Amino acid sequence: QGKGVGRPEYLRLTRRSADLWPTLAQELTERTGVDLGFVRPGAMRLCLSGDEWNERARLMEELRADAGNLGYDYDMLDRDAVAGMVPGLGPEVVGASFTPYDCECSPLYALSALHGAIIGLGGRYVADAKVTHVEAAGGTFAVTAGGQRARAPRIVLAAGLGSSALAGPLGLAMPVRPERGQ
Repeated sequence: QGKGVGRPEYLRLTRRSADLWPTLAQELTERTGVDLGFVRPGAMRLCLSGDEWNERARLMEELRADAGNLGYDYDMLDRDAVAGMVPGLGPEVVGASFTPYDCECSPLYALSALHGAIIGLGGRYVADAKVTHVEAAGGTFAVTAGGQRARAPRIVLAAGLGSSALAGPLGLAMPVRPERGQ
């Protein structure tokens, strides 16, 4: 909640991602037999004052407007509604916002299932190997990692802070930079 305020493209991307997760989790479980422990409980953001509750309601309306046709469902809950959902609620909570989109799974099981699905679909995993070079030529990509070279018609460039250096030779700009001590 709150991610994407003033950035509608990011908001739509994260909403769409959350909407695709149930299908992904089910497909991974079917392909690999690994139960990811996927659940979609939604998320609640507690408010500790009337002013904070009002500001939260304003922010949630801004998110709804930014979402456009995709929509953005949320509820502003009063203290009694929150207390019915959260046992032992502290006396300083006056209410909360709730959205149904947040989901979670076991990251270890998800990684295991993704690894199994990649291998099962003919992919290759090279452990402890840093990607040192990526190039595009002739409708395919060549990736060098751990001294090995692999070719593929498509790749996913997801190297975190290392993505910028790998994207440059492909003619892509990925202005990824560290934040908060990364």
